Amino acid sequence: YHLAFLLAHAAVWLISVVSGRSGPERVRLVVLGVALALVFFGQPLWIPPLVPFLILLGYSRRRLVDFAFVGAATVVAGLLIRAIGAGADYWSPPVPSAFDLMHGILDLPRRVWIHFTGFYYYDAVIPPPLFTKIAAGLWCGLLLAAIGAPFVVRGRHRPVLAACAAAVATSLALATVSTGAGFMPRYLLPLAGFVVTSQAIVIADFWRRGGDARRLASLVVALVVLAGAGAAPEFGTVSLASAPRERPVAEEAAIRALIDELTRRGVRYVYTLDPTLQWILTFQSGERILCRWRDPRDRYPAYPKAVDAALLGGRPVALVGDVAEAAAMRHVLPRAGAADLPLITIADRYFAILDPSPTLLRGLGFDINGLTPHDGAR
Repeated sequence: YHLAFLLAHAAVWLISVVSGRSGPERVRLVVLGVALALVFFGQPLWIPPLVPFLILLGYSRRRLVDFAFVGAATVVAGLLIRAIGAGADYWSPPVPSAFDLMHGILDLPRRVWIHFTGFYYYDAVIPPPLFTKIAAGLWCGLLLAAIGAPFVVRGRHRPVLAACAAAVATSLALATVSTGAGFMPRYLLPLAGFVVTSQAIVIADFWRRGGDARRLASLVVALVVLAGAGAAPEFGTVSLASAPRERPVAEEAAIRALIDELTRRGVRYVYTLDPTLQWILTFQSGERILCRWRDPRDRYPAYPKAVDAALLGGRPVALVGDVAEAAAMRHVLPRAGAADLPLITIADRYFAILDPSPTLLRGLGFDINGLTPHDGAR
């Protein structure tokens, strides 16, 4: 996401520079093509909103050879990226296949609102506090202004504003086709950048006009800054954990207690029931503890392989999850023939099961590297 966000807007900047010139601009066009390839492999959600800017490039320069340079650079860079990463077996998320377009359209205002609040964890929504609501409302207003800007603003900026409006509309359209469990508010991340680009141009234009236009621009900037300043500290008071609720022990202290307990018991390899807990434990422990989730590859395949090698090699491993799941696990253990395995509670927030068998792990959905579907338990 970070790479795609950065390079998508670098591509917009390159297009704006090249569009204003009449020369060949071969180097910039090649760099643009490379950026597009990297955006595609980073997060392709940014590619469709960039299409209006590529149309703007063609409209401004009217040189078909430009697209030959951009296309060739994109293809060559893409092939090089594929060749370099050919030996890396990285996790790739499934593409949602069950679409309900009408539901997506009707649900779009809610999705945009949730996205602009930022108070979400995957598809779990957390009620936002006051200033966050105000800030989100302002951003929704700016989104509408970005769509309407090319119909109001005249002059040399109108084509760019039209491209921004089309990019915003494209991002919104993409958000309607991911429905149900397949939709995550983060899929709207391309939206904000194009809204900012559009409104920065409009505000600068209003500022140059002076008079009432300048006062309106100043008011909009002041409201956004003040609402953002009020919303910022509110993010420090909310837990974005997968099961946010009141706990007797702070999250950081509970993680530290979990790391200390695992280290004391000689456990350096962990299976987690939470897809994000694997990263928290790995990074907070300075990689002294390596973790994996159910997917046998994930974002960094070396971690799942190391954990599975420890399991199959007979070294100490543990299964870790949220304490809210402990009751269900106590029912699972006897059915998996593991009733004798102790379930340890740490800081009233996490549980750990020491030395789980491959049978237990596979029953919980873990796909273990080095085991075929017909391999038995240890």
